[in-house]
Amino acid sequence: MVDQNFEQLLAKHNADYAQSESFDNWMPDDGEYMAAIDKVETGTYTDDASGETNPSWRITAMLLCDDMPDINRKKFTLGLWRKKTQFGAMKTLAKLLAPANLRNDVEKSLAVASKVLVEAQGAVVQVRIRTPKGGDRAFADVRKVISAPAAQSNGGGAEPTQTS
Repeated sequence: MVDQNFEQLLAKHNADYAQSESFDNWMPDDGEYMAAIDKVETGTYTDDASGETNPSWRITAMLLCDDMPDINRKKFTLGLWRKKTQFGAMKTLAKLLAPANLRNDVEKSLAVASKVLVEAQGAVVQVRIRTPKGGDRAFADVRKVISAPAAQSNGGGAEPTQTS
């Protein structure tokens, strides 16, 4: 038996979401890696509980591990921020990636921080992957900027910076 309502909804959503990407939750094993910022996506997120709509950012990085062919060039989520409580972490990464002349502005402005992240595509970074004890989800921390993206290099560039 065919449910006509289901078929109509499926057709509508198929058209609406035909271009959406599937989400890969893969993360490298715990350790330190070199990676390139591959893609920076911006959008909006509506929290189901509060109904509040916020800006969101998702950064995908690509591992640069020639000595590990099984994972070399494999992509993973470097960061996903969509709630106000996560914006501080987003600004921390933006400040690390920002050219020296923008670091204070990143601290004061979410818009400047967003611009820095969007322009960070192509930056090469050293990342640390860690899974908290007893945790089932790994986290990625940028430890050091190895090279700034071309967009920033042409405007003074971000000198390599390391987090504590």
